[in-house]
Amino acid sequence: MKQVRFVGKSLEDIKAFSEAARQRAGYQLLHEYSDKAAQIMGVSRPRVSDAIRGKIDNFTIDSLVDMLTKAGRHVKVTVLEAA
Repeated sequence: MKQVRFVGKSLEDIKAFSEAARQRAGYQLLHEYSDKAAQIMGVSRPRVSDAIRGKIDNFTIDSLVDMLTKAGRHVKVTVLEAA
């Protein structure tokens, strides 16, 4: 990770810098997590990102179950009567 030098002078500068650094760190962790998860699940990183963001309409039930199984999760499907 590269270092960033802070050159601000006011409290607002410090708060803005801190928030930007936190966002960058969060994005990097998500990116690293997505890369690792994609390798484990045998899919691309964008597919993992879609799943994380809840865009499950882009997936079949089979592909979601496969991804979760490869990630070490047990999947149980329950079918209920319509209300």
